[in-house]
Amino acid sequence: MQAFTRIKTDDIFVQPSGEVSVCIDWTDKTVETPSGEVEGYECRRVDLNRSSLTVENVIEAFVRDKYTQSEEFALINAYQSSENGIDPDPDKVKEYLAFLAWRKRMKDKVKEIVPKFIKDNPLKDDIENRFPTIE
Repeated sequence: MQAFTRIKTDDIFVQPSGEVSVCIDWTDKTVETPSGEVEGYECRRVDLNRSSLTVENVIEAFVRDKYTQSEEFALINAYQSSENGIDPDPDKVKEYLAFLAWRKRMKDKVKEIVPKFIKDNPLKDDIENRFPTIE
């Protein structure tokens, strides 16, 4: 989802609900409100349960947030059709290459921030398993 905030948050943070929000593609944004313009930041954000927070799950959540599986397959099929001369369409090639470029940037960012967050914020069960209480 596209999310707007007046103050730029960390790329990954815990919501009061306990879900973890992961944000990428930050841009400066001005929005019009009934009381005037508000300056802030917009990002693409996905929210996951802490126990399902893995690099793979975050990557999948971002891809599915931006493209349905059908849309992704349609991009691939249109690209393949164009490249193989079945239905040449330079715009479809550009669209698919833009998708690949976005996916690469997104994956690089996720691989940078998620493992650090997991390391710095281990699950309670993980801590108890590594350091059992001696009775």
